[in-house]
Amino acid sequence: LRDYDEGICQHYAAAATMLFRALGIPARYTVGYMAEANAGERVKVSAFNAHAWVEVYLDGMGWVKVEVTGTTKEKIVIKPVNVSREIHDLDGTTLYAGTDIEFDTVLDKLLDLGYTYEIVISGEQVGIGKSFSTVESFVLYDPDGTPVTNLYNVEYRQGNIEIVGGYVEIYLYEHHLEYDGVAHSCGIDEYFVINEFPNIELVINSINISRKNVGTINSYRINQNISDFIDYTILVDGVDCTDEYGLKVADWRTGNDYDVISISKRRIEIVTGSASKAYDGTPLTARWCNVIGYFPAQHTIQVEYLAEQTEVGIVKNTIKVSSLKILDENLEDVSSNYDYYSIDEDGNYKYYLTLGTLQVY
Repeated sequence: LRDYDEGICQHYAAAATMLFRALGIPARYTVGYMAEANAGERVKVSAFNAHAWVEVYLDGMGWVKVEVTGTTKEKIVIKPVNVSREIHDLDGTTLYAGTDIEFDTVLDKLLDLGYTYEIVISGEQVGIGKSFSTVESFVLYDPDGTPVTNLYNVEYRQGNIEIVGGYVEIYLYEHHLEYDGVAHSCGIDEYFVINEFPNIELVINSINISRKNVGTINSYRINQNISDFIDYTILVDGVDCTDEYGLKVADWRTGNDYDVISISKRRIEIVTGSASKAYDGTPLTARWCNVIGYFPAQHTIQVEYLAEQTEVGIVKNTIKVSSLKILDENLEDVSSNYDYYSIDEDGNYKYYLTLGTLQVY
């Protein structure tokens, strides 16, 4: 009652009983069966019709049923699957609606219990374009073959029927690099057409695919909004048919998605500075670091130093590793682009760090 905002009829009825009683209204928790019935007709009532509700006592009326659960019907969404074809994949120019429907959790559970259904779906598309498929009829049967559609809240939706001009597939050259602080892009000529057609010409006007930080730009992301990444024109027999054809990026070897640009972390080792001097009563410090491995000149290391040495002796030039940051030329934190630590099997951080020394003699 206090911690949850959802449940089944038993939860709602029990909670309502407690609330009514707290208000001084006689209430009782009731269980039984609920089914839709018509006078003079036989109705099958099964365990699926089990229900719980609350009854309150009203002077002059007696016990009155109060339904607090809301609708007791489970919702089933019936939507035809989307069908799409390229126009040159069809024998004619008409594409008809399919006979399958999209997955629905409630219906899937019922089918596992032996329920069946009959469905009629209509719709067609003639020529390039899009139309819709609709459910003309749907009947759900229980395992005994009895129609039980009326026991559920069935929502009908439309599916898509689409004929497209087709797709020109290209392969963009891959770029797999270590982070170096520089944005890497696909050049305008770094591609080739996979499925070439003699009468179709692809003209690439510009390619805007670039990445600087660690991560990937893959073909799936590009294909989701390809016009944001590639400006192109498709000519069919010299006529601009860009609106009727599409462009896809795919791996020429498998036809699947792949990483077009991937930037991996750059491994570096950080070495704290070393210094020495003769004793003069003042502290000796070395507030600088060197880096082993490629490190852009415009990047800097920001860290809190802990060590200093005043008396004669030698100590490690330690730092507070949790304060370590790497900043770029704009003073943005780019530490996540560098691999300067690892985590062992116990979950402990192991830094690629070599400590210099502070020596007073």
